[in-house]
Amino acid sequence: MPFNSLFKTTLGIILLFISNTLNAQNTYLVSIDNSNCGLKVKGAFNNIAEYLGSSYDQSGHRYFLYCKTSNSDYTHLITFDVLSGEIVNDNTFNSLKLYEDITSLCYDDQSGKLYGLFFDRSANKKYFISVDPGSGAYNKINELDSFVQYYQSANYYPVINNTNHTYTFIYSQPIIPLYATNAKLSSGYDSSRIFTIDINTGKLLSSPVTQPIDTFNKYFKFLAYDPILNKYYSLHTDFKTYNIVTVDPFTGKYDNIQATYNAFNYLNFAYDLMQHRFIIYGGKEYSHAFSDQDLVTIDVNAGTLVFNSSFPTPPYFIGTNYYVAPGNIGIMDGLQFDDSLRSLFALRMGNVVNTDSIVLDAPLAFPNPFSSITSVFLKKNYADINVVLLNSVGQISTKFSADNTNIITINKNGLAPGEYFALIYGDGVKIGTVKLDIQ
Repeated sequence: MPFNSLFKTTLGIILLFISNTLNAQNTYLVSIDNSNCGLKVKGAFNNIAEYLGSSYDQSGHRYFLYCKTSNSDYTHLITFDVLSGEIVNDNTFNSLKLYEDITSLCYDDQSGKLYGLFFDRSANKKYFISVDPGSGAYNKINELDSFVQYYQSANYYPVINNTNHTYTFIYSQPIIPLYATNAKLSSGYDSSRIFTIDINTGKLLSSPVTQPIDTFNKYFKFLAYDPILNKYYSLHTDFKTYNIVTVDPFTGKYDNIQATYNAFNYLNFAYDLMQHRFIIYGGKEYSHAFSDQDLVTIDVNAGTLVFNSSFPTPPYFIGTNYYVAPGNIGIMDGLQFDDSLRSLFALRMGNVVNTDSIVLDAPLAFPNPFSSITSVFLKKNYADINVVLLNSVGQISTKFSADNTNIITINKNGLAPGEYFALIYGDGVKIGTVKLDIQ
């Protein structure tokens, strides 16, 4: 199928990515149709330099992203409202020292807090913490035992059990010997250990090694908790095949669900609670090429494959206007499933410019916030475009027009920092309003 036709089919909605600036990732929050990998832009994050993890508020429909940005030395906690398409909070962990890290945050619907792991590398101390998503303030609940293992920059996909008030994650012990006398020992994983922590006291409740450990280099990846079935699910792999398993976090014992998938390099996942489905994103042969990326949906009750969809494959060049930059070719991360909206959300990172084939539900501004100039992308070309820019109290700040384009450029041009609204009219009809934040 021709490229343009493929990207304009039914639910397939083109993502727009702007050229990288300041060595930062161009990152968009998108919704994904897991039956056919159709994509829809929900919003944009500016200057994301390093993804650290994400979590999700099911009742409030809020997506939490914690990350490093190119214009700050601090870790950011960004809250995105998926209904309004707006960032509602962007907090920084200002009190964190350079040798301190926060990782593996998980949102608890009952308390309204995020819980996670804190690592002080200077003293080699680890803590269980709570975080207020509104302010970004964190509280050390308890110092963890020294053998509680995790890397400071890794995300371990923790889960919270509201019935038992526990926080659980899986750590797989890597083998990295100083001198490998056996090629078999040059890399891989020794074992997986499951850590369960009481979220109220921060005390470690259990830490079994997963059993049985029958062969070298079998380990667990990802963890999901289904409160309806009261079961924990994980991926068990030997780097060649993946099996969905149930696992007991207090004993480490697991049982296969008789579902084996010969795909490699699963990068991220989400869990559909209402339909009891494991949704896994990954690729083949450890390739990070976007052309090799798939989305696999598995029914954990039946152990059967529901969907196995592939993302569309963009070539490097189409005519003169489409370019996918080598070296940064579109990785998904931070998959989260909203059970009531029945929507799968993810972060789409990549360096892609497309000025001809953009299909958007509403006008989209990037960058936003901005301090000098921004571009507003429209769903199609309009012969006659008029823009009215209002300030926060509804006064007209400026007006301007454009012809025969689908991209509008807005300059700060002496406007005071603050919140503005761009009313956009195309060919005599209002096509949308874009909220702008001028810094």
